[in-house]
Amino acid sequence: MADRPKIDEFVFVLLAGLILIIVFMVGFPSLPGNTADNQSVNVSDVSTGDVSRFIDLGDFTVSYSVGTETLDSKSNLDVFKGYFSEQNTNLLGDISNDKLAILRGASLTLVIDGVTNNDNVIIMVNGQEAATKKLDVGTNIVPIDVALLKTSNVISIQTTYSSWKFWSKSYYHIKSAKFEIQYQGSSFKSFNFYLDDKEFNKFKYSNLDFKLNTEGASATNSLIIDINGNSFYRATPPLLTFTQEVPKAFFKLGANVITFSADPGATYNLQDTKLTVIREG
Repeated sequence: MADRPKIDEFVFVLLAGLILIIVFMVGFPSLPGNTADNQSVNVSDVSTGDVSRFIDLGDFTVSYSVGTETLDSKSNLDVFKGYFSEQNTNLLGDISNDKLAILRGASLTLVIDGVTNNDNVIIMVNGQEAATKKLDVGTNIVPIDVALLKTSNVISIQTTYSSWKFWSKSYYHIKSAKFEIQYQGSSFKSFNFYLDDKEFNKFKYSNLDFKLNTEGASATNSLIIDINGNSFYRATPPLLTFTQEVPKAFFKLGANVITFSADPGATYNLQDTKLTVIREG
């Protein structure tokens, strides 16, 4: 009768099997997935020996906007404060990041049609005092420092109280209240990328490509593309697909930046934007 395998032989076989599994997993690359925004991918062309790097800039919108927007309004409001009671009123307003970056002014318009004691009105913006003043019957415009504003805002209208008049209260009847912002400027996008020694010294050519999404776009004026502070493109791009070669003169060794913006009246939605850099292998 043959001898039974020793336990050491089983351990050896098990370890050999585990090593084969690890070698198999390491030897085969994982399946390709989505690359992160602005991630670079190198691809070699075997036939020419050139090396291409794709710099993904993604999807984004650029525009130039001018206007006034009412964020909130209310009517028929009572604001008062006395020894035993008080009442404030709030206006709320959300501001998009794009508009927050180009804010030029903000204001609170109060139409007063009733006053008792005429004590100060306090305007609080996001918990900070923006103004303290007496308001008269009629239309009162209170400027708001844009530095106090953020994406979500609370404007609180309060009044002070003269404590020695404990039998009376400060009172304002507000016929209407309106919270407005004024904005003007460009909503732009900038991307940083790096060219190493090989890419810069063996540079052959580069292409900038993107697709235009016409939904919500207004192409009455130019799209502006600057590379390292130099104007590369300023015109109305062709519908649907844009492809244009970028000469080496626009680039520099090391850190580079490409910026997209728009002339007044223009809004562009860019998709699948990428910069391709080709160098000799």
